[in-house]
Amino acid sequence: MVTDMDNRIMWINLAFEKLYQYKASEIIGESPQLLQSDYHEQDYHLNIWDAIDKKGQWQGELWNRCKDGSIIPVHQSIVQIAATNHSPAYIVATSFDISDKKDNELKVFQLAYLDATTGLKNKYFIQDKLKYHFLFRDYNYKITKFKTY
Repeated sequence: MVTDMDNRIMWINLAFEKLYQYKASEIIGESPQLLQSDYHEQDYHLNIWDAIDKKGQWQGELWNRCKDGSIIPVHQSIVQIAATNHSPAYIVATSFDISDKKDNELKVFQLAYLDATTGLKNKYFIQDKLKYHFLFRDYNYKITKFKTY
């Protein structure tokens, strides 16, 4: 997907059409926010645009909304492209569907932390939660112990 600096979609390819189910005629001229889901907090998106403004690029995982309303996980790379005068002219975003990766991560979590018979959390889940709790508690203790007012 290519947008102008006013954040309006100028061009999409066939992979975009297949992934998000929009035809070019339906989405050209629209804002990419049309793809934004409610999965992420607003700060997440603000941090993305802050990184693009400061570094000229960002990449990471997003959960985007398709035309049919479904939400899919994607790995997205966003890059500013400069004009000949070195000022930003376009923003190019590429998306790669990582649904299979997320499904596999869920299966690994379930195998590691859930009892196969009951589906309840197992002892490894409890141990990890306790470890995190005690580490966090110790960290907070160290911070408050040495805090000066």
